[in-house]
Formats: sequence, C-alpha cells, structure tokens
Amino acid sequence: MARLFVGLLALVLLLACTALIAAVRPITDPGVDLIAFVSTEGEVMTMRPNGLHVNAISPDVDGFFTWPTWSPDANTLAYSGVVEKNGALQLNLYASDISGSVDRVLHASEPGEVGLLAQGVVHYPLWSPSGQRLAFIANTGSELSLFMDDLRDDPTAIHLLDDGPLWMSWSADSAMLAVHRGVEHFAVSCDEDCAAQQLLLRESGYRVPALHPIDGSLTIRSQPAARQASVSSVRMDGARVQAITPLRSVEGETAFLWSSTGRYIAIAEASQYLMYRDTVLPVYESLAVVPIGTSASVVELDVPVLAFFWSPDGTKIAFVTLSNRQGALSWALYDAYSGESTLLVDFAPSSEQMTMFQFFDQYAYSHSLWSPDSRSIVFAGDLLTDSVTASMAVHPGHSSFHIVVVDVGPVAEAHVVAEGIMGFWSPR
Repeated sequence: MARLFVGLLALVLLLACTALIAAVRPITDPGVDLIAFVSTEGEVMTMRPNGLHVNAISPDVDGFFTWPTWSPDANTLAYSGVVEKNGALQLNLYASDISGSVDRVLHASEPGEVGLLAQGVVHYPLWSPSGQRLAFIANTGSELSLFMDDLRDDPTAIHLLDDGPLWMSWSADSAMLAVHRGVEHFAVSCDEDCAAQQLLLRESGYRVPALHPIDGSLTIRSQPAARQASVSSVRMDGARVQAITPLRSVEGETAFLWSSTGRYIAIAEASQYLMYRDTVLPVYESLAVVPIGTSASVVELDVPVLAFFWSPDGTKIAFVTLSNRQGALSWALYDAYSGESTLLVDFAPSSEQMTMFQFFDQYAYSHSLWSPDSRSIVFAGDLLTDSVTASMAVHPGHSSFHIVVVDVGPVAEAHVVAEGIMGFWSPR
C-alpha cells in the first residue's frame, strides 16, 4: 500500500510539474495564433494572445530589434536590428524561425551608416504570398533601395531599384511585385532572375498600388484630366496599358485596400494632416466601401479616418478615427455584411503604432493587426477610460506602453496582455 501511495504521489507531482513547465516553456511548434511583439527593451518576442508562452526570437546580443513581420506559413519572422560592430552602429535585417534558434542576416549596412526609412523604421520587408521571397527596402547611404531575397544559402540579395520612397504590393500568385515611385510604376518578376520592368504608366496622388486578389489587375489612382481623378483598375499587356476602368471618382490624396475576396474595395480620400504628439498623421475625410460586380450600394463612412485594415476574411474593417476625448484616438469597426459601424475603444498609441498609422496602406500588406480568425485586433498603446489609462490600473505606477488585444464583437472586450511598443498577429 505504501508503495502504491508513493507511486501515486510521484505521478501527481510529475503532472503538476508538467503543467507548470507548459505554462512557462517557450513554444517551438509552427506558429498558430501567435502575436509577435517588441518589448520595451527592444526584443522581438512571440506569445499567445492571452500573454502566455512568451518566447524570445531576436538574438541574445546587445542591440535593439524591431518591426517583426510574419512569413505566410508563420514559421519565420523577418525583423530589423540595430547592433554595434567595430565600435559603430550597424543596421541589420534578420530572418529567424519562431523557435529563435536559427537566424540569418539578410542585409547589413556599413558600420556607421544609420539612415532610416521613417521615424523608428530601419527596413520595410514584404513577404511574397508563397513565402519563397522577401522584398525589402533599405537605406543605402543617401537613398532608399529595393532588394529581393529568396532566403536560400546565398546571402546576397538582388538589388532592383533606387531613389525611394518606394511603395509596393504582391500579386496573389507571387508572380509580380507592383512598385510605385513618384509618378513611375514598375513590375518586378522573378521567372528566372528578378528584374524590374518600367510600366508605361505615370500617375500620382496616392502611395501604394494594389493588385486585385482574384483577377490580378493593377489598381491605382489615375487622373485622366487635370481636375478629375479616380481609383481605377488597369489591365496591362507587358509594359503597355491595355485598358483603364474607373472604379470610383476621388478627390485629393487617396488610399485604398481590397478585401481578401475581391468583393469590396475600401477607398479613403481627401486627406488633411493632423499634428498628434509631434507626429504628422494624414486624416482622410471619408471612407467609401465600394462593392464590385454587384448592384449593392456604395457605403459612405463620413468620419475622419487615420488608418483602416480589412479583416482576413474580408467581412470587416477596423479603422482609427478621432476621439471626443482630448489627446485620444478611437478604434472603430465597420461590418460589410450588416452595414453597421461601432466604436470599440479609446486609446493613446505608442510612437511605433503611430508610424504604422502614417503608412497604413503599406503596412496593411506586411504587418497584420487582425487575428487569423477575424475576431480580434492587437495594437500597442494604452487604453483610455475617464482620462486615466486602464493599463495603469492594472500596473500601478507603470509608464510604458502595452500590447492590447481587443475582441471586436458582438461586445468589444479589451485585454492588456504584455508590455511593448508594437505587436502583430500571425497569419494562421
């Protein structure tokens, strides 16, 4: 009997220890429903949406690591690092598997060459939908340059274009990268060697070209007459324009994003500028949700919009607008099926989160704030309730920003899950 009791006790202790280890052990399985975030100390890490199972990804060296972006299979993270080499700062672009055990440097600046793309932005990486290539923009001394890397053993990335700023998006089949520079447009293909072909297309008044997720047509802002502009679908025959089909007339600077199904295109127009905590943010006067291929009506959201992001299933838009609370912004939700809009939470974003809002039409392709099931969003900042941050109620005396998860419906619920300056959800 004594032996049986001792055996049962050992089994209970073993199970308890196993549960404890499971709660703290970093997960190394392929990333399913994970958030990659940057700690306040500049470490790239992953965690579950509830803040548990935190795993360090960036190398254990002195430096500051930032802006992680997930590969489509959620097995790899690309991110930037500022490290010291030979007594000078060096800007590196890394790729690491999600266990944090394997990493490689995709691009390294010359020591002491520390130019940025924007405030706090070292590189801009954009995975192809197949995950086989990574296009990225880096500062190469006095200019911004576009490179392509296939992540094979050869560490050399292919140099494609200079003279940024450069704005880009991939086709759904990964066959083409569309690039916009000034009034010029380029198509990058990698059938054999990657090369950029200039298109006979000169348009401005917008930043990021879009490729329709189903038919592959190019979407731009075109201006056929001096006082007339539209967001248009462009059919190309090689470098030549075959046909331009207007989708919606617009005024002023414009930003647009397709839903994942291609059923809708969301278009923001007529931007003005807002100075928010020493950062200049574009504010669009309205957001139109335009149905394509149906007789459904266009939905006009007549609210100021700073940024917007389609959910992965193409049914909802999370957008940032101005709050009635002084010094605050608001997350809101538009449901394309019900046609209803609801406010979610008031918040104060981190500086890095504001940078994402500044260039949201580009970051929407590379850094997802949406959960893969389209039920939640993640952001970095502080929640605001009655002019007091909810996060400070959780952490008395705390002064840094948090990673916040908001379940969007049917009733919005916000959860502070970690300390950090930016967070992005895995694609699956």
